[in-house]
Amino acid sequence: MLEAKNKNQLKVDYNFSPTDEVNAMEKLRIGSEKYDKNAIGAVSLDGFDCEELNPSDFRELLKKVFNVVLSNTELG
Repeated sequence: MLEAKNKNQLKVDYNFSPTDEVNAMEKLRIGSEKYDKNAIGAVSLDGFDCEELNPSDFRELLKKVFNVVLSNTELG
């Protein structure tokens, strides 16, 4: 069951709609506004300091740093 859950998390649906894109951007906006790098225990943004990230790593960073969870189409 855990394996199926992990496979589902790695899926990216590139057939996203304009609504999916707007929703993803809104989630990112809200998450980034709440982020406080000076807060005790704040996760560093260093993970984003690279040339590229695969979708699963990007998804995990968004979840850990900003507490943002994107659907497969929003991730696309």
